Amino acid sequence: VLAENTIWAEKGHEIYFAQQIVKTPEITAPMTAHKAEIVYGDFCIGVNGEGFSMQFDKREGGVSSLVYNGVEYITRAPKVSFFRAHTDNDTGAGYPCENAQWQIAGKCAKLLGFETKENADSLEVTFKFLAPTVPSFEYKVTYIAYFDGRLGVKAEYDGVKGLSDMPVFAMDFKMKKQYDKFTFYGMGPDENYIDRNNGARLGVYTLTALENFTKYLNPQECGNRTGVRYVNVYEENGAGLNFTATENPFEMSVLPYNAYELDNAMHRDELPDPTYTWVRIAAKQMGVGGDDSWGAPVHKEFKINSEEAMSLEFIVSSL
Repeated sequence: VLAENTIWAEKGHEIYFAQQIVKTPEITAPMTAHKAEIVYGDFCIGVNGEGFSMQFDKREGGVSSLVYNGVEYITRAPKVSFFRAHTDNDTGAGYPCENAQWQIAGKCAKLLGFETKENADSLEVTFKFLAPTVPSFEYKVTYIAYFDGRLGVKAEYDGVKGLSDMPVFAMDFKMKKQYDKFTFYGMGPDENYIDRNNGARLGVYTLTALENFTKYLNPQECGNRTGVRYVNVYEENGAGLNFTATENPFEMSVLPYNAYELDNAMHRDELPDPTYTWVRIAAKQMGVGGDDSWGAPVHKEFKINSEEAMSLEFIVSSL
């Protein structure tokens, strides 16, 4: 900070900061044995334990119900998404055409089947999908229903040759509108991307989904945070869900609109009244560029090579 007043700023004005990550060995308490009931139904597989229940829908291909202490937080299966709402920079660089297939890759994917595996402390359910791209590719999502109530999630993409760079590899969770507050431990406080986060600080920040919606003239991708260790999404009374990274920090956004609603609107007044809170947990999202908005692409080191394998892993639990 400045030691004295200058003609351009007052004493105490910050001119530089730096942070260093210090890792310490994690001490984990031994697992306590828990019991749960597994029910195999015609359309769903249920796991019922002390204070929680989960249902995995064989048709939707994911966890379609997550209940803690009598409150249902997830009512529809989350979907893997490879698409983000186009930014003005994306449009100028021609990405809507170049990346068109990624828009349907997750949204319109075909469920190929599922497998289950019973463990001493959990049930694993793995769903396999086929993306309707040319060339097509398969990906899978594994849910681990721990008998202590935690839900492990792992999405895996093996890579494919012949497609453009990937915009994002993420999972979208559709929560009820009242869960519109969130606190996260990651890079902030403002939105940031892998090529626009040198000025962000690693810390704990709190805001609402609506506050996180950046009011650009044209609705577009916004509200992302990088380097996120955990995010809590909750309502006024503090009840909600925790999403915690297991291996690597993830990227994240909490917004009143999903990527497709943002992309469909030309101006803000075309957006509908918010009816849900959308939580996006991403392994990685391409940068946003900004050298100019009429042709300059995102720099190569901030793109996602679709030939390379990617995975996203985190734990969902109650607050």
